[in-house]
Amino acid sequence: MVDVDRLMQIVKDSGMKICAICDKAGIERRVFYNRTTGGKSYLFNVGEIEGLAKVLNMDNTTILEVFFAQNVKKNKLKERR
Repeated sequence: MVDVDRLMQIVKDSGMKICAICDKAGIERRVFYNRTTGGKSYLFNVGEIEGLAKVLNMDNTTILEVFFAQNVKKNKLKERR
C-alpha cells in the first residue's frame, strides 16, 4: 500500500510543483493523480517509484515506508473528494 499522505508531504516539502516532479520523474500527471487518489492502478510501478525517489531525493528507508507501507489509515485525499 502507498502512504499517500506522506508522499504528498514529501512533495510539498520539496518546494516543487507536482507537474515539475512528474516531468522530471517521467510520469504523466494524470497517472500520478490516479495513483494518489486511488484510481484504477493505485500502486506505483517500479519505474515510477525510481523516478519519484530520484527527483524527491528519497533514501531507501523512506522509499519502503512510502511505497510499501504496511498500515496506512484512510488517505486524506480520498476524504476530500
